[in-house]
Amino acid sequence: FLSIVSFREYTGFDTFAASLLINHFR
Repeated sequence: FLSIVSFREYTGFDTFAASLLINHFR
């Protein structure tokens, strides 16, 4: 999950990453 957190913090795509994760896990 470190990669996701790094990417999210690096780009600032908080909602985008969350949406992708939710859609992927669902």
